[in-house]
Amino acid sequence: MSCAVVACAAGARDARACRDALEVPRTILALYDGTQLASSRISPIHRYAEMPLNDLGYRLVYQDVAHGLGTMPDVPIAATLSWFEGPVPDPAGLAAGLADLRDTCGHVPAMLTLGDIGLDDATIATAAGAAYLGRLGVVAGSDQISVGTSAIVQKVDDRLIGYDTMFDIRTGIQTRIMARDPAASYLTLDTGSDTIDLLVISPGALYADSSVLVREDPRGGPLWVSDPFALFELALGSSQWPVPDVTTLSGRRIYFATVDSDGWLLRLPARQFGDQPPFASEVLDSDLISPFPDLPVSVALIQSDLDANVAGIAADRGRAVASHLFGQPQVQPATSGASMIYNWSFFADYNAQSEQALLLGGATTSVDSGMLVNAIRSLGDQVSPRSLLGGGVGGPRKYVNTAFDLWTETAGAIAASAAIAPGDTAPPLYRWSGDAMPFAAALSSVSAAGSENLGGGGGRLTMVRPSLANLMPLGFRTDAGLQVYDALDGDADYTQGWTSNTAAFYALQQTLDRTEAPRRLKPFQLSFAARSAVDFASRSAVRAHLAYARSAEVTPVTAARYARAVIGYDAVQIIAEGPLTWRIQDRGDLQTVRFDDAVAWSVDLSRSNGVLGARRTGTSLYVALAPDNAQPRVTLLQSNAAAGLVPQGSTPALVHARAEILQSARDNCISRMVLRGFGPGNTEWLGAPDHAYDVEMMESDGLTPAFWQTLTSDAEGRFSVEFPLPGSAPTAIRFTDACNGS
Repeated sequence: MSCAVVACAAGARDARACRDALEVPRTILALYDGTQLASSRISPIHRYAEMPLNDLGYRLVYQDVAHGLGTMPDVPIAATLSWFEGPVPDPAGLAAGLADLRDTCGHVPAMLTLGDIGLDDATIATAAGAAYLGRLGVVAGSDQISVGTSAIVQKVDDRLIGYDTMFDIRTGIQTRIMARDPAASYLTLDTGSDTIDLLVISPGALYADSSVLVREDPRGGPLWVSDPFALFELALGSSQWPVPDVTTLSGRRIYFATVDSDGWLLRLPARQFGDQPPFASEVLDSDLISPFPDLPVSVALIQSDLDANVAGIAADRGRAVASHLFGQPQVQPATSGASMIYNWSFFADYNAQSEQALLLGGATTSVDSGMLVNAIRSLGDQVSPRSLLGGGVGGPRKYVNTAFDLWTETAGAIAASAAIAPGDTAPPLYRWSGDAMPFAAALSSVSAAGSENLGGGGGRLTMVRPSLANLMPLGFRTDAGLQVYDALDGDADYTQGWTSNTAAFYALQQTLDRTEAPRRLKPFQLSFAARSAVDFASRSAVRAHLAYARSAEVTPVTAARYARAVIGYDAVQIIAEGPLTWRIQDRGDLQTVRFDDAVAWSVDLSRSNGVLGARRTGTSLYVALAPDNAQPRVTLLQSNAAAGLVPQGSTPALVHARAEILQSARDNCISRMVLRGFGPGNTEWLGAPDHAYDVEMMESDGLTPAFWQTLTSDAEGRFSVEFPLPGSAPTAIRFTDACNGS
């Protein structure tokens, strides 16, 4: 038996010191049983609970209880969270460890137990078992009880139950759980001879039986029976601290777009005999990217698609398209590797003979794995020999012309994409292909090459998939670092790989609407593949979403910029410095924090520093941080000011902008800033009421005015400016006013 949970926890407390006793606890220790699940990636915690917890500001660190708790993190622990399917291998160790658990800062974490409590009957009867259940706010009966068809609901709180679907009584043998004061039951069954509590909550504790959590429904996928936000907020308390937020930048919802190379070399059907039909990648360029210079997009290449020795003579035209795209300022170079990996785990312990045997044993080969109609359309394509392809059903990758090599697939592909781009560019983004479940060494290789990574995850929220349970968390933590997930599903997900209704991608608009209100859950990600340029319906859907992005109130950024914000979310520390004052540090490129239920609160700019401005959206208050301030301080005051902030003299404060602010400074009545954006730089500011401001935008030398005007703020102090930003290059602006030296 591995070390008991209690022994590991005690040893951890002795071994590591608290990082900062004033740090807001936002790390949750997520416990799973490796004897029940092969990986935390497939745990119900990761699949269902982590997304709402991310939205509430929490990061999860997973621990396999089959090996004890291990070394406790040196950060404050907000809670432990479990979602077991039955008793764990060492129930006595689990009970003893959690009953007396403290983090390295001396805090007693909250205890969130979903599904099975993880104890067997023998452990429940012990003092350690009773203490464990006592922390949870419940007691357990000495005998299991039968819940039959005659059982009825004795008590239910409709504010919590019936979120996506109604509660159904689950019959069978169950451990009798009963709430203990001061905990309260929110759902109680009467079996005819006994009562059993299925949902028990108290400050610092939550017990929820699996029947009140997520239920699979073939009509709409998984559905939440209870309100996950309400469950966690009741147990953890509402976030009375600045929540790190990756959905928003400069007061607006983030927009970014990604293009995958699936179908890069597919031909469109010829319009008449003798025509040379275009490739999907050529139509992608002419119809979906070049006409939209104001919308940044990350285009991921498969290097073998561009190699004539592998993909045939079509590769030269495919490379020409890539070169043209990478020369456009709104296009961020990206790669998805060399050979289009479909099954990443196959290559974790790669053996070329095993791959050969798999292909010879019946894994089909094809140029593309989509619709039969697309195969018919592409009959005229010059494709590589069957011996070079393994990308059909059962094949672990598309191109098998050479043995798998990790460097070639990761760092080498990154370098190859960078070589296509003109000039000195940042390392291209790495987009995970296929099942998007990279092994640790692959993630480590991408990180070592200096690239951000993105892929997997996603999710949708539509009429046919209406539940939050369909949305994935921000990413997945491995020993090699954080895999950053897509924010939303792309065209392949909506169209089932272009095998069903290819107009289904229009439903992305439903997801965008439902993840914006009543609470902003996700940024606006438009993810599509070159293949969508082939089909009229899917191409039209992409154009509709691009048109909407142009008109929507968003801040367009590159996909790599979003990935860096997620990495910042994972690392950020929030330090409480006093009543209503917090210091934000180690945040990387995370530039927004959020206060929920903040209608009565505003940012006090006179007592804050490193704050650009703030904006209300619904009942939340989004605060924009200055990127060039490593440790901004945010202070609130009680005020329901419409703008969500109380300005400091006449200094212009940001309300929102269709651009990112990179630098800011104020000196002798002049506010200087550097902006980066794509297309029109629509901005709104808050200064002194009825006050005149001279506004200038500089040429690339930073000294010569390229744009100048004088504006007067309204009675509230608001004024708007549209800066004609030149592509994606950083641009200096300045505001000058008569401020009496302030």
